[in-house]
Amino acid sequence: ASRLRLNDVVEISQRSQATIYTIGIYDEAEMDRNPRALRRIAELSGGRVYFPASLSDLNRISREIPGQIRNQYTIGYRSSNTNRDGKHRKVKITASRNDPSFRVITRDGYFAPASGLIK
Repeated sequence: ASRLRLNDVVEISQRSQATIYTIGIYDEAEMDRNPRALRRIAELSGGRVYFPASLSDLNRISREIPGQIRNQYTIGYRSSNTNRDGKHRKVKITASRNDPSFRVITRDGYFAPASGLIK
């Protein structure tokens, strides 16, 4: 029911500094459901997507998301590419730890600042 196209929403979510958590609650007969869209928006923003199967899942998710937000880290980065071209730049973050519950969830990159000059 959005006025924007999916690609526009995806780009806005990428350009935003917000981490987006999406929750898909669907009626099985719903024809216009699009779980891939929710997954894509969440992943590109560094968030997560949830598809609860029951009310108890929804209760767990509502406790899990604030816990994830409280346990986030911010990493600073200064690119060697000084071009102010507004283009998307890929960045890969890796971490190692001998703990199977340790998980790194990140954005795939960032948008460089634009010069603001009209050509």
